[in-house]
Amino acid sequence: MLYVGFGCAIGSFLRYTRHLIIIDGAHLKGNYLGTNLLVVGMDGNNQILPLATCVSQGKTGESWTWFLTKLKEQIGEPPNLCIISDRHAAIIQDCGTVFENSFHGFCDRRLMMNCNLKGKKLRGIFWKACKAYTTEDFDKSISELRGHRPIAVTKLEKACIEKRYMAYFPTSRYNYMTSNSVESINSLTRIVRRVPITMLVEYYQDLLQRWYCEKRHKYEGLTNCNLWEKLWFKKNSKKYLPRDGPTQRRKTVRTNSLFQTQTTDEHLSKAARMDVERMRNGRVYTE
Repeated sequence: MLYVGFGCAIGSFLRYTRHLIIIDGAHLKGNYLGTNLLVVGMDGNNQILPLATCVSQGKTGESWTWFLTKLKEQIGEPPNLCIISDRHAAIIQDCGTVFENSFHGFCDRRLMMNCNLKGKKLRGIFWKACKAYTTEDFDKSISELRGHRPIAVTKLEKACIEKRYMAYFPTSRYNYMTSNSVESINSLTRIVRRVPITMLVEYYQDLLQRWYCEKRHKYEGLTNCNLWEKLWFKKNSKKYLPRDGPTQRRKTVRTNSLFQTQTTDEHLSKAARMDVERMRNGRVYTE
């Protein structure tokens, strides 16, 4: 078996990113068979960060134990670490053995597919229940889903509630309910997984180097928060600038100051109500 940890990504994970890892595996194809195990993290900008990869004989308990043990040697076990994966029996057992003090959550998308929930309405109710922050909202959504698909709700109730739903999860999942992030990296390597293992590792190395280089040049010269906020406001100006009309709020933006607003009508639009909410949260927007 082969394990490769990416030092720059692991350093970023330990210093800056959320205590969240998503793990999964994908089969190698071509003449060189095996399984490519992968773990990724997510930064504050919701960008995917590959942390480590492994090539093993298959998705066996021995492979996952060895892979997770090597990963723990590099990242340790941060407080309130959250691990998201599918319901593979070997992953469930090994996560509880290697990361015994961490929280293990399951992918809700796989559960939705297993329950055969089709249609925009049914899936909307299901995701509303998964993302509910309170048990009252969760019970309300589940009751609504039971009226449409009682058999599916029975399967949902048999699943581990504390490992799937936001309302019962013991720590923060940072609103990540699926393992789509690691599957996105698997999609990038679908062609490279046909070549020798050395070329697969070189592809991961080149991918990370290119991403880090692009972001370094993109944000080079931005050394303080005012410049970062200026770049953000320039990028999102079309979304937040006021429109002309009697029901809109006119606002001016000054450096290190909240929105100064002037109401032209007692009936506020949705954009104006959003401005009020931002002021209540104490957010500062600069030119």
